[in-house]
Amino acid sequence: MSREWKFSVVIAVLSGFSSMVAAQKETSMAMNDLMTDRIQFRFADVLIALPLVKDKRIKVLAITSPKRSSIVHDVPSITEMLPGN
Repeated sequence: MSREWKFSVVIAVLSGFSSMVAAQKETSMAMNDLMTDRIQFRFADVLIALPLVKDKRIKVLAITSPKRSSIVHDVPSITEMLPGN
């Protein structure tokens, strides 16, 4: 079970939305699926996602750390996005 898969389940439960988790072996395949709307969200390493964000090919909702990152300081942390925080 990947870290991204675990995050997906936790966020879905905490935020109250339902989602289907699709296991994908390769990050490149998953990012392609995200860009082509085959999947609606994905947890990805910031260094992998950043070029796609800069090209406006994907949108970042939050970063999975307790505080904002200096790399993407305009993106909220996941704790800011969760209900009740």
